[in-house]
Amino acid sequence: MNSKILKINSSSKIQGIDIQIFYPVLGVFFLGNLLFFINFFIPLNSYFSYLLLFFLLFNLSEPVDLKIFKNIYFNLLIFLILLVSSFDINFHYDAGLYHLNNQLWIRESKIILGFSNIYGPFGVSSIYEYISAFLWIDKSFILIHFLNLIFIGFLFTFLFCSLTKSQKSGLFTGSLCLVVFGVLDNVGFGGGRNGFISIQSIGKQDTAIAVMFLVTSILLIYSIINDSFKQEEIIFYSIFSLFIFQLKVSGISIVFIFFLYIFLYSKKLNKNIFHILKEINYLFFIFFLWLFKSILHTGCWIFPLESSCYSRLSWVDSKYIQNIENVTVNFSNSYYFGDSFQLWINKYLELPLNSIVFRNFALSAFVIFALLVLFFEKNSEEINNKYLFAIIFLCLLFYIRFGPDVRYISGLMMYIIFSLGISYKPKKNVPKVLIYGLILTCITMVPNLASYKSLSFQTFPTVLMPQEPMKNLYNRLIPVSGDQCWVNINCSANLENYNINNTGYFKIVTIDN
Repeated sequence: MNSKILKINSSSKIQGIDIQIFYPVLGVFFLGNLLFFINFFIPLNSYFSYLLLFFLLFNLSEPVDLKIFKNIYFNLLIFLILLVSSFDINFHYDAGLYHLNNQLWIRESKIILGFSNIYGPFGVSSIYEYISAFLWIDKSFILIHFLNLIFIGFLFTFLFCSLTKSQKSGLFTGSLCLVVFGVLDNVGFGGGRNGFISIQSIGKQDTAIAVMFLVTSILLIYSIINDSFKQEEIIFYSIFSLFIFQLKVSGISIVFIFFLYIFLYSKKLNKNIFHILKEINYLFFIFFLWLFKSILHTGCWIFPLESSCYSRLSWVDSKYIQNIENVTVNFSNSYYFGDSFQLWINKYLELPLNSIVFRNFALSAFVIFALLVLFFEKNSEEINNKYLFAIIFLCLLFYIRFGPDVRYISGLMMYIIFSLGISYKPKKNVPKVLIYGLILTCITMVPNLASYKSLSFQTFPTVLMPQEPMKNLYNRLIPVSGDQCWVNINCSANLENYNINNTGYFKIVTIDN
């Protein structure tokens, strides 16, 4: 591993924020990639994979720094509040559709060539699947829910640290805007929901992507605006950006701001861009290994983009992939450039959820901007907003073209709200009691009311696994109705016949034509 990573220690900071608050997501990143690498050779239900946990729990390079516990009480309060959601949580529809069975295959088999031929959505396997598969320690599946809570807790810890720093910084005002945005999430049209994070049902990683996209974008743009470029920070930014892509391929939009940062970094330090990228070459190794995994699973660099596939590979069926691509594009309600934008907007807003979220987003943005005008003033230092607007514009174009589902653009919506406040500072210091009150109010509102009503100190939260009636198809099982297999390795909702060849070192799955 590159020696520069070894220089990062507990005293490191990212734009003035202690590195310790990033430990949970850094741990998830490294755990996920270790499991992903191991799955090339063995199934994850092997005891060997669990031995790796000891290497993450114990710091072998330096003693534990007790300073990491300085905000322990507030952090505990954050997670105790979030844990309330465990008493009224259930599986997401997509968990039964493909996530849980994907994880079951990862646990039962090493990497499979043509994995997407078993069921199309397996081709977009996230690093989340590897981590979730590792958490099948008991039959409750509640630990997968706790994984989601790590990211939500991380966001609030980040906001808390930003709000307890200097009130003259744009980081303070932008974070305050986000907290107010979170409070406003509970009021408005249709009872609320404006794009702020929510606790998703078990099995989805959209909240994790939104949090990582938001925090990474904030740190990158804040570094750019403040003309602050540090060799140590580029390592963190690279890790976070890679993690976003591994969580979901649509997270690739982070490259707009990441490569802007790299370009300005090279210009500031008068370094060649390739020389800078060489400093993070081990991350490029992980990146290309991840793409190689996609080739093995699907035969494509980016699945289900048929033009990125290698038709000569034995497990590639171009017609099958093209059908999946068409279904994916139609489902995402994407906009095709050249079509009537007005007609597309009207169709997009016909969906009640889209209409409610965007009306509430506009209302919340207006309220926050009004508060900024009334109680805040522009920073004395001129901030170049062209980078802010350029990044937002490029990301909007990307999501409009490739899928503007409100789950996918939550991170961007929160980033826009943060951007409203980045060039402002309070006219008078905001009382700490108000800051703490807003944060606690915002956190308390994240679990829904039903979760608080279901809270019990006598029982441990569990989630019941639904039982789906099955029927035979091609010597395997398929749901009698619908398309959810839940946890059944012999089941697939794929209507195509496929064959699994077990004779080689790797299983190879091909479509039977």
